[in-house]
Amino acid sequence: MNIIVRDFVRPDPALVKGFEGIPTGVVSDAMGRGNSMAAEIKPAWPGAKLLGPAFTVRTFPADNLMIHKAATLAKPG
Repeated sequence: MNIIVRDFVRPDPALVKGFEGIPTGVVSDAMGRGNSMAAEIKPAWPGAKLLGPAFTVRTFPADNLMIHKAATLAKPG
């Protein structure tokens, strides 16, 4: 069974903007080295940057339907 949470508390955009320019590793360390991506995940191209809130998508192996649904729930910022 899939459960979709369509509305959840998103951080204030000003709070997110405050993280601009801070290296990911520093943010991860400040959070007790948790809640961050695996170090093996790299940018798609040199110099690529991303800043914004994230939400979790849990799927079954080989099932990407929820990933496609999550993409429709993503919002700017």
